[in-house]
Amino acid sequence: MNIIIRISLVFILFILFIHTACPQNSNVQKAKTNLENINVLLDASFDLLGDRLLLNNDKVYLLEFINSKNPQNETEIYFRSRIKNKFPNYKIISDANLGHDARIVIDSLDIDTKYTKLFEKDLLGDKYVKREVLVKYRCSFKDTEVEGYRFRQSFSDEFDLDRLQVMENSNFLFSQGVLPPQGFFSKYLVPSAVVIASAVAVILFFTIRNND
Repeated sequence: MNIIIRISLVFILFILFIHTACPQNSNVQKAKTNLENINVLLDASFDLLGDRLLLNNDKVYLLEFINSKNPQNETEIYFRSRIKNKFPNYKIISDANLGHDARIVIDSLDIDTKYTKLFEKDLLGDKYVKREVLVKYRCSFKDTEVEGYRFRQSFSDEFDLDRLQVMENSNFLFSQGVLPPQGFFSKYLVPSAVVIASAVAVILFFTIRNND
């Protein structure tokens, strides 16, 4: 009986050790920030824009926004700055009072970060957040024959909850999300299992001492 108790104690202590000392998944640790993922999607959309700008690279373009999810806010400002950084050699302006040859109209711009799930991969794992970043808009060209395009892409992955502050950028609301409530497994079952294992370990420890 003492051997069984000792083996049980060692097993429970091993479980507790794994729960507290298990290293994080390296792939999750290397996950990009929310803003980095958004920039990847924006750059993909700007490839479509760049193809069209090449058709009239000598024109002065006025960049306009209509029907944005949050008009005249940081989303439009950030989008505008990314375009100008992406195409520094093109004449893209923001002031309608200045002369221009054509207009680039961005319709229904939406940039968003959502946390869709808070979970644990197993009984001994850390908490992870499943996220989705989204970029969508319609682009049309006025006063020119260039055809517009629609863009909608999203990217989903997961990251360690402990790195939440690293993932978000306090300067941009669209790079932040709201954590969903924990499920029963993460909120109750795992903590209860750890507490029970700890209690059993203590009982077995004193049982072994009394039997020695």
